[in-house]
Amino acid sequence: MFSLYEADEETMELFFIIVGVVAVAAIVISGNAKKKSADRVSGIVEKAFGGAAKYKFSGPDTGVAMPSDLKQILLVSPYSEKTYAVDQIRSHEIRDKEIVEQRRRERGNIVSDFRANQLEAEDRQRAKESFGLFVTVKDVDHPEWRVAIDSAVERKKWNEILNQARGI
Repeated sequence: MFSLYEADEETMELFFIIVGVVAVAAIVISGNAKKKSADRVSGIVEKAFGGAAKYKFSGPDTGVAMPSDLKQILLVSPYSEKTYAVDQIRSHEIRDKEIVEQRRRERGNIVSDFRANQLEAEDRQRAKESFGLFVTVKDVDHPEWRVAIDSAVERKKWNEILNQARGI
């Protein structure tokens, strides 16, 4: 049986080279997948409503578009896209990325830097998943859509567009 403890220097070098190559390949493949997803979403949003969408936003893996009459909305997620009439929208809201700062204040001083870093990474992931534009629609298969919009200005813009479209 092979053991790293008993391996000679040449075998160890080869082992680390292989591990390095595999790690680089994984990073490249991951980057290509993200680019393809962003290209897919962007293409769908650009072609929305026959290319005549007045309002549109596309991010890395989500998007939204509306024509100038504001009677329909196209929502795009990483794996699907669907157009709804505006009267099928039950509600919409924007959520900001305040979770990380709020949790940091609540947590106070933690003795362990490792644990503090671990909790902060978890908070960043939660914040990433919980901010953006959320649209709830009359759809059994996909009742809530999240459009990940980083910019607070863009989130407020979409909130106002949907307010006007829904007559709020």
